[in-house]
Amino acid sequence: MIPSETTHYYGIHAKRGKEATDALGILSHYKGTVVHDFWKSYLQYTCGHAFCNAHIMRELTWAFEQKDQSWANELKTLLLEINKQVEQCKHSKNSLRASLKAQSSHDGKAQRCEKAQFTCGK
Repeated sequence: MIPSETTHYYGIHAKRGKEATDALGILSHYKGTVVHDFWKSYLQYTCGHAFCNAHIMRELTWAFEQKDQSWANELKTLLLEINKQVEQCKHSKNSLRASLKAQSSHDGKAQRCEKAQFTCGK
């Protein structure tokens, strides 16, 4: 499946890898950013890449629950907080950085987010 804002393309092919996506004739010519899971075939294209947040959250959950990696749970909590702040910021005139500083400066999360240089609504 390849969606856009107005159209979704569903293609069927006997193979699952790059051979199949090449045959569909879209990703091999696409110059935008593709949001996807960690499937290796996607990374072979020269377009921009962004990993799907749902897949990132699942991987962090797995690392915490199955491999006892406490950092993964901390990162998951931080990402959820950032998402909440972004959603709140979309409905206000404050920047995300200012919002995080005002609400979280006491525990250091604002500084960690600020280092990532997030901006609101852009």
